[in-house]
Amino acid sequence: MKNRVNLATLAVLIALTAVTSGVIVQWYVMENVNSDLDEYYQERRELKAFMEAKEKIEKEFVGEYDAEKLMHGAIEGMVGTLGDQWSHYWTPDSFRTHTEDLGAGIGAELKPAGDNSGMEIAAIEKNSPAAKAQLKIGDVITEIDGKDTKNADDAAQWLKGEEYTDVEITILRDGKEKNYTIMRERITKELLNHKILNSAGYIQIGRFENRVDTEFIDTVDQLISGGVKGLVVDVRNNPGGELKILRPMLNHLLDDNGPRGDGTLISLKYKDGSEETLYSEGKGVETPLVVLVNNDSYSAAEFFAACLQEFNRAEIVGEKTGGKGHAQSTFQLSDGSGILFSTSEYFTPSGKSLAETGMMPDHEIPMTQDEKMLIGSAEPEKDKQLQKALQLLGAIS
Repeated sequence: MKNRVNLATLAVLIALTAVTSGVIVQWYVMENVNSDLDEYYQERRELKAFMEAKEKIEKEFVGEYDAEKLMHGAIEGMVGTLGDQWSHYWTPDSFRTHTEDLGAGIGAELKPAGDNSGMEIAAIEKNSPAAKAQLKIGDVITEIDGKDTKNADDAAQWLKGEEYTDVEITILRDGKEKNYTIMRERITKELLNHKILNSAGYIQIGRFENRVDTEFIDTVDQLISGGVKGLVVDVRNNPGGELKILRPMLNHLLDDNGPRGDGTLISLKYKDGSEETLYSEGKGVETPLVVLVNNDSYSAAEFFAACLQEFNRAEIVGEKTGGKGHAQSTFQLSDGSGILFSTSEYFTPSGKSLAETGMMPDHEIPMTQDEKMLIGSAEPEKDKQLQKALQLLGAIS
């Protein structure tokens, strides 16, 4: 009898467990269904307003309009309201141009002018058509082939084209406009160059991409074995580049110490809350280091300097950096257009964000636009930031 009671009790417990499990599963399913339904109806409400506006325009607007441009404008407006200065939208044609190698250009890097007057020249390749035409960093290009460059994020693509074709530009310099006709050429970017100045090694990095990491490591070793007093690494006018290129360069210079004591280099945070931390795995080099930066040092360039500064491994000379603390991703849409926006935020070894703030050098030495033209030139004695770096290394008095 006792066994029968126990069996009966066990059967009741099993039944209760099954019922309870069923209720829990049903509740969980309903919660997820309700959440999905909420998202669905929210999207319906948003799209309904959009479609209402589209239909009103189609039925009531008295002027002519391009339906395709209307849709592109809607997407562009959506991306533009993110409040993210690094975001961008490309129409199908402009995205195709962006991703294709047109082979030729004038060798000028552009950025939006601070006063919204056009696109400002941020960097010029040596021996490029832009350099030969005597364009200057800080010149504002207001027109390209007759097209206004205000708010034109595609302006850099307008400069590209077939080799030996002409592009007409209008630039604004010191309040005066000047017209240029420049022949496009195939641009070979010099991403790294080096030389010995007095008894110091000088390395200029144009961008953190391609094989710059291996070139840099080889150059550092070569200069140190040659007996230099120290190294000046110049990342002025450097727009940044790829994290996978930056990391081995820092590994070569830094040990596994740092402000957190664990070799932390850069931390990344993503939309879903996940995090990723990159650590130094190197032994570091012994030679003294000075890094040159300015307000056109962005992204990987300023994190290169910030890591060396926070590891107490280098002195930083120049100006406050540009302040880019986000990484972007590009997505192609079904109609062939493309969007780019920030998808992660990254932080220095001590946990600081450089977004909007940039990093301050240890020795701040401002430069005029004309003085910036001397960066990397054959007249280092006229480069006052470089002269300060050589003084710190004891290469000059």
